[in-house]
Amino acid sequence: MINNHNDYANTGKDEFEELKERWRIERLKEKWEMIREEKMKTMVEIKTPLDDLLKIIKKYEEISLKDLHIILKIPMSLIEKWLLILEKKEMVELQYSLLGAVKVKINGKVRN
Repeated sequence: MINNHNDYANTGKDEFEELKERWRIERLKEKWEMIREEKMKTMVEIKTPLDDLLKIIKKYEEISLKDLHIILKIPMSLIEKWLLILEKKEMVELQYSLLGAVKVKINGKVRN
């Protein structure tokens, strides 16, 4: 219960300070959300050489290991390791010829 004039003044100050603090907290939340969204945008843009490999295979639908090596300028042994990973994930199909050449085909499920 408010007993004198000073109590009225203090009540108004307390409410004002509480509103000011709530407003400050809301602004901080908004700033944090903006920062988080900006970070998410940059995270989405991260690419790896494996992404480039898959993009090239999708583009040509069928390409040789040697051509991938020429385009990517990455050792064939490394590309072959990556292709084996993609094959296990059923993203590509590897076809071996009798002469040892390797052809890579994109799996139909991954085309788009």
